[in-house]
Amino acid sequence: MSNIGPHFQLHSIPHLKRKTLLCTLAALGVVGATPVYSLEEFAGKTELTAEQKACLPALITPRPEIWPKSDLSEMVGPMQEDDALLNQPIRIRADALEQQGKQSLNLSGNVELEHPKIRIYSDELQVDLENKRAQMQGNIRLLQEQFSLTAQQLDIDEQNLKIGPNRYQIIPSRAYGESDAIQVNQQKQRAELKSASLTTCKLNSKGKKDWDLQAREIVVDQQKQRVIARDATLKIREIPIFYSPYFDYPLNDRASGLLFPEIGSYKALNNDERTQYIKIPYYFALAPNYDDTVNIIPMSQQGLALDNEFRYLGNMGSSRQRWEIETSLYRSDESLSEAENPRWRMAVNNQQQWGEHINARINWHQTSDANVYNDAPIDKDYTNATRAPQEMQLNYQSERFSAHALYSGYEKLINFQNNYEKRPEVGMQYRQPLNAATNSVLPGDLDWYFNSQVTDFRLKDTDTSRAEGMRWHNQSGLRYEQRKTYGQFNAQLNAYYSDYQLDNSVIESEERFIPQAVIGGGLIFDRPVSIAGKSYTQTLEPQIQYLYTAYREQSQLPLFDSALRSPDFSNLFALNPYVGSDRIADTHQVSVALSSRFIDDSGKERLNLGIGQLYRFTDAKVLAEDGFNGDSGASDIYTKAQLNLDALRLHSTLLFDPQQKEFTASSNRIFWQVNERNELFINHIKMDQSSTQTNENLMLGGYSKLNQNWQMSLVTNYDLDLNQTVESQLSLRYESCCWAVSATAERTQLENDLYNDSIQFQFEFKGLSNNDQSLKKNLSNLFNF
Repeated sequence: MSNIGPHFQLHSIPHLKRKTLLCTLAALGVVGATPVYSLEEFAGKTELTAEQKACLPALITPRPEIWPKSDLSEMVGPMQEDDALLNQPIRIRADALEQQGKQSLNLSGNVELEHPKIRIYSDELQVDLENKRAQMQGNIRLLQEQFSLTAQQLDIDEQNLKIGPNRYQIIPSRAYGESDAIQVNQQKQRAELKSASLTTCKLNSKGKKDWDLQAREIVVDQQKQRVIARDATLKIREIPIFYSPYFDYPLNDRASGLLFPEIGSYKALNNDERTQYIKIPYYFALAPNYDDTVNIIPMSQQGLALDNEFRYLGNMGSSRQRWEIETSLYRSDESLSEAENPRWRMAVNNQQQWGEHINARINWHQTSDANVYNDAPIDKDYTNATRAPQEMQLNYQSERFSAHALYSGYEKLINFQNNYEKRPEVGMQYRQPLNAATNSVLPGDLDWYFNSQVTDFRLKDTDTSRAEGMRWHNQSGLRYEQRKTYGQFNAQLNAYYSDYQLDNSVIESEERFIPQAVIGGGLIFDRPVSIAGKSYTQTLEPQIQYLYTAYREQSQLPLFDSALRSPDFSNLFALNPYVGSDRIADTHQVSVALSSRFIDDSGKERLNLGIGQLYRFTDAKVLAEDGFNGDSGASDIYTKAQLNLDALRLHSTLLFDPQQKEFTASSNRIFWQVNERNELFINHIKMDQSSTQTNENLMLGGYSKLNQNWQMSLVTNYDLDLNQTVESQLSLRYESCCWAVSATAERTQLENDLYNDSIQFQFEFKGLSNNDQSLKKNLSNLFNF
């Protein structure tokens, strides 16, 4: 092979516009939309698995695994974005060079055109210097770092580039396709592909593609940063299933277009027959900071539903805003009157930040009737819910002072319970450090604090048998704390004052003042240990707390927002066994606990064990008045165990009664990765629901990768008190290299022994969309692992 000069430069034809050609060819890769795998995986941040590598389509033409560096760029220095491809030299190699006249060159035999960012190979290259034209013919291979193309003819003139029938491939996803012709207007930076196709599928055993996207014309406009396709058809196994006469999406941002549909079936509470539906979503990428998704939902029993979600993130004046607005509209069956149609719902979720100190939030649901969510598949989170939130809150936050104003209500849904709403609530918190103010030499931190909250509690529906009214609750005191690496010490003097103004109650007004004293601390000992040949740091952490809270009778006060705390090891040192402010339990007690942690060399906590107990010197009268155990003496024994061995994780809290020799409360979560294909999840909880009723539930979940293509997950939630299944779900997913389908069957128990049943199907074509519907990921989120 002869080498035509060390770096042969085409000075005589500067208008070939190589920059536009190369950028346009690179832009053709965007036609592939979403690759099979993420760019992070291909960038080496995540190593591809053997299964992922096996799914990659074959290369359409040989190419180097690592794009070679060219010494041409070193000859002229670093390239600039705006003019690099115009000004960089080109090296041409060929077996033979023939000059035909003064203005014509013919290169033949293993022609190779080398540019720092591109390689073009062909059998022949003809250059017409007079007319500023060039033509490459025969076995053309055009290689770029993220693009490959093969063709038989390529023509270049001063303004245009034309490529005959070709195959192209996008690297690294290896999405590939064909087109009858590609024409590039270099001045307008616009490329047109005629009769183009695209797929990410390997050829199957019959030499066919599982799916293929075909279009009469695809236009890539670099100036407008848009891709436009006309007469686009999606084919599965060569069978057309979807057609769009026109769509366009941006090169440099999210893409508008049809998302994959969901097909399902469900039985609503008010219908005797099952309802079949298909949910067809279309996504609009309206701007970088806001978008919209429209769902068209034809239903066999309820007609047609329209569902819309609008999202916005940006600045409005001096505030930072985030909005999510969901709306739905549909007409119901003939059993409802015209006055009850159409049926609708609206949901608004908003967060606002006004400068450094002020923020606000809105979470508001409104519906036409209580069965809107149950009668149509518009929001799975509220299909069987009894209420939806209606909340607005304004907050002010500074270093020492904070305040809030809150309205907290709810929209009634099926089988709703008449709970209290806060209409409204106003509160403030203030903290004053005293060390500097008093020139104290006392080590540690000494603070004075004052919290105040006024709340007007009202029932959603009037009920003369239940009290309503205003509660003004105040808390103030002194706090001292000193922390060291080897332990901590704390002490508090607290005072609680509450004032009630009530309606529908035997008392119209009530005041309550309760003092409280707390002192406690703990130590941390540690030592190195070796277990099974691995090094750990083991800690031993004793902790003690003395708590005194005076008694005030409170049985005459309503329970607006108070309930007994759930079983948790940390509740050993809680200042009140109740959450909320309607009950402040009297006590004279000491709490003790001993914990031990095992930390590996990477700093990860592998094991945390603890045991503790509290001892009451006197009976806790408030607990007894509410029907709970408040007897003096030793309490139940609290234990905790947290194990993290990666494949086996455990979070457990147990309350054991040594007198009755039984567990009175428990909360346990277990994750076990049996092997690479199977995982098991367990969640068990037992606690006092009221003074006369306990609640015990067991939730089991399992995931199995049956083989290379099939996955299965199962979840069931069982009420051990009622001996019945509350909820169950079975999911199957088939996943091949280029498409997937999921089927989910659910059954949820409602009141009066009624059930809501549903079946859903979701389809996904890889390379066109990614729903991230991993069954394993869904289970991990459900069980909080």
